[in-house]
Amino acid sequence: MNTIDSVLYRITRLAVTAMIFFTCLAPSNARADAAGLLIGRGSNNSYNYVPSVIMHADGMQKMWWCAGPGPRDTILYRAINANTQQLITSTTKVLSEGAVGSWDSVFTCDPSVVMGNFSYPDGNGDRYTYAMYYTGTDNSTNGGINNGIGVAYSNDGITWRKWPFPILRVSTSEYGIGEQSVISADGQSAVWIFALQRTSPGIQHYHLYYSPDGVHLQYQFQVSEAGVLGNFLTQADFAYDYSTGSLYMVTDRINDEGTLDVYKMPWSTLSNGTWERVASMGRNGSYKPTPASNLFNAGAGFMRNEFGNNSLWLPNIQVFFGSGPDKQQTELWWWQTTGN
Repeated sequence: MNTIDSVLYRITRLAVTAMIFFTCLAPSNARADAAGLLIGRGSNNSYNYVPSVIMHADGMQKMWWCAGPGPRDTILYRAINANTQQLITSTTKVLSEGAVGSWDSVFTCDPSVVMGNFSYPDGNGDRYTYAMYYTGTDNSTNGGINNGIGVAYSNDGITWRKWPFPILRVSTSEYGIGEQSVISADGQSAVWIFALQRTSPGIQHYHLYYSPDGVHLQYQFQVSEAGVLGNFLTQADFAYDYSTGSLYMVTDRINDEGTLDVYKMPWSTLSNGTWERVASMGRNGSYKPTPASNLFNAGAGFMRNEFGNNSLWLPNIQVFFGSGPDKQQTELWWWQTTGN
């Protein structure tokens, strides 16, 4: 069994043991499409997008997302009981830019959170149950260049301890590396990291990395863009369906931040296969839930379990995204679809 098959097998076995608990959370008579406003704008969150959402077996739904007022990004958190809609933890700032002079001193955005058993990389043996992968930079030129990916650790999802160095970054005058989406590979410390890379003018692709410990990366390959409108991936999030071996992706449509598309593809063909479009939403999508004046329906994240799987809700696919007249004035919405 090769590396990819082996780690996917282990996470599949972990996920199957939880199936009996998650099945009760899936709506039994969900409509093909439904959507609604989730979190409105406020003085501390004039814009909201790129959420990372975990649904636990007991109905606890936890969400981390990028917000501000500009020009600096921050990461907010809230938790609800999805069965009763009771607010468990109100909106709280949990991660901000680093100190002056640090690599992430300007922007801290794009959270992707998974759970497991992580060891803090300094070798002292401190262990954590959450890992958050985020984008940061120390250069605000053109809205942020020379970005990299960092990681922070937590045992409650609220108090985070950053690793002070980026785990993936190259020197560039372009965007750099970020907009990552992370899936647990073994329920412990191994992870798959999908990362957008734009280090040369006009060239932008998603690449896949594997890490056995959540920090040290092994490059795998460039993710296929075939079948995606415009052959272009940006602000993508991914979720793994262990029941079929398929990977789901939600991404902004090229040259159209008013429209989101959901695709799927067998994991085994990610480097050279063709994405199948499952659903679309927004200004030029099949489903149009948000106001026509909202030119920005983008920066989406799937509802996933703690390991990055969405199997237990399928065929229902739930996506959370930012919506508003522009990127700096957005609210968080949710969209549920069975495909259209």
